Amino acid sequence: MFEPKRKKNGPPSFVIKDMERIHAMLNGEFGFNIMDGGRKRVYVDARKIFANVLDAKYDLKISKPYKMLTLNDVGDYIGCNHATVINLLRNFDVLCSWDPRYQEIYDRVLAQSSEDYVIKVESLTLRKKELEEELERVNQQLKLLANGEERQGSSEITQ
Repeated sequence: MFEPKRKKNGPPSFVIKDMERIHAMLNGEFGFNIMDGGRKRVYVDARKIFANVLDAKYDLKISKPYKMLTLNDVGDYIGCNHATVINLLRNFDVLCSWDPRYQEIYDRVLAQSSEDYVIKVESLTLRKKELEEELERVNQQLKLLANGEERQGSSEITQ
């Protein structure tokens, strides 16, 4: 029976750090832990903002072969399933039309998280590692070429 490949480890560590930073920013904006409080309205509204900031950054609703962050990952972080995350994403527009303060909080947190250095540092570190590996391959090829030229030069002298 066919089973699709699933990510075993969840999102990359820098995405988890980004989620934690957004969570901390929203905790500061609201003055309480947005993951506490169960189904009380203010907590659910705060989680709507959290889910929509992540959607704006990582395109949660778009289906791609490989995504850095999925609806299930966000649900695992919040403590619910993907269907709850979809519901949080769908009802955000209604929330903002009901109370424009939530739109202001969303815009402020999104702007702060877009300037996020965590993702920039992690992506630059990853790029640095890739370049170092490429440099090592080039050095090995240069050594092989140098050894080949030395062998050719020594064989010409002996003849």
